[in-house]
Amino acid sequence: MPKIVPIIKEPNKILRKKAEEVPTRNIVSLQIKELISNMKDTLKNTADGVGLAASQVGKSLRIFIVSEEAEEVDRLQTKNKQEISAETPAEKPELKAKSRDSWHYYTFINPVVKKLSRRKLEGPEGCLSVPGKYGNVLRHEKIMIEA
Repeated sequence: MPKIVPIIKEPNKILRKKAEEVPTRNIVSLQIKELISNMKDTLKNTADGVGLAASQVGKSLRIFIVSEEAEEVDRLQTKNKQEISAETPAEKPELKAKSRDSWHYYTFINPVVKKLSRRKLEGPEGCLSVPGKYGNVLRHEKIMIEA
């Protein structure tokens, strides 16, 4: 049964540690399925997060999840053609219409960066493990990963 687990906060050393690869044979294990289920439940019940890494819930494994809410945030920002604001996803009124329970979650296991765009964009970013702190970050506009 999925459960909400505590999110690890800075300065916990697990957040800086290189996460371990999940052996292929373990990907379908009950432990990994339960971890992913707990991560989804935790993220679903977190007011302003759109992604979560296994390290953030105390498991130093190369797994992360992203809510489709992140795609909606990008779509709305493009549609509105506004400067990216520092509002968190939960503060955006356009997103409140859809229940967090109905978002789909994408799971990535053992991701490897395959390609990065040359163009970079700057925008506000926060982290659930560093609550209350936001800053402008320069990121590649596009990234291709294999997981």
